[in-house]
Amino acid sequence: MLPTDTIIRAEEREAGFLDVRVRHFWDQRHEAGRLFAHSLHLKAAIAWDIYLVYSPGGHWLANQPPEPSLWMHQLDEDPSRLLDERRFNESVQTLVNKLLKSS
Repeated sequence: MLPTDTIIRAEEREAGFLDVRVRHFWDQRHEAGRLFAHSLHLKAAIAWDIYLVYSPGGHWLANQPPEPSLWMHQLDEDPSRLLDERRFNESVQTLVNKLLKSS
C-alpha cells in the first residue's frame, strides 16, 4: 500500500516471522485487500492494516473470505474496531482458552 512496497521488501519482512503458523503473502494487485474490504463492509476499497483471527477449521471455500472470529484495523473505519493491542491480546487469549477447554 506504500510506494516502497516491493516483493523484495515483502520477502525481507517475511524472514522476520519466526512462528511457522504465521503466513505472509505478496499481493501486488491488492486482490486480497479488495476481497477483505468487501467482506468486512469497509468504506475503503482496499483493506490494509487489518488484523484478522480465525477459529480452527475455517476454510475459504467461496469467492469471499470466511468471517473472522475477531478483527481490528488501523483505518478510518468503525472506531469500535480500531486496533487496541491490549484488547486484541485479551480477545485472542479468550479464544485460545475456549479452544483449550474444548479439546
